[in-house]
Amino acid sequence: MNVRKRIALAVTTAALGAGIAVGPAVSSFAASTQGATAHAVGVTQAPNSQDTWTCGYYSGHKTLKYGSRGNAVKEAQCLLKYHWKTPKGRRLSVDGKYGPGTTAAVREFQRRVNHNQHAHISVDGIVGPATWRWLRY
Repeated sequence: MNVRKRIALAVTTAALGAGIAVGPAVSSFAASTQGATAHAVGVTQAPNSQDTWTCGYYSGHKTLKYGSRGNAVKEAQCLLKYHWKTPKGRRLSVDGKYGPGTTAAVREFQRRVNHNQHAHISVDGIVGPATWRWLRY
């Protein structure tokens, strides 16, 4: 990764962490680093809601587990990577494939939410209704 890309990545990460809207230049960088099929990634607050976050891939609460694929998986991966920023979530690729990396990131997220927020959700690596609620919180 060259210096320009590293700087752009650092600025993007800082902007997303501070809740600052990310403009088109950063969006095109995000798309170029994720491959030809990716679109601009960012976490935004859903319209008409104070406590719901979305990446724009999926808006439901479908149960996801190892082997799941599609936009619902991309939504969960994006929320883990950009909104919650857990260590395993940061390394997660938003590819729509629920594999071992996504399972590990979900388990870590569930453990952290249980510890910090007393959520009492199962630490099973499955994104069910309770985990979706906390991912979108």
